[in-house]
Amino acid sequence: MKVNTFFNQGLGHQVIENLSSPAFINCLGSGRNKGLAFVNSAMLKALGYESASQLKGKHLNTILNRW
Repeated sequence: MKVNTFFNQGLGHQVIENLSSPAFINCLGSGRNKGLAFVNSAMLKALGYESASQLKGKHLNTILNRW
């Protein structure tokens, strides 16, 4: 799912509002894609993942463009 699509569907607002189960994922990459990405349970489910461990070490573009 593209980031723009994600936010246009209103899921981004749901994620921002639901910060009850945060997890920090180390996303490997280069340039602008290198660093930590913040996700929570709502974002995980919206992106089609079940747990934060499925994302660990994946490139940020791979995570967001899974579809």
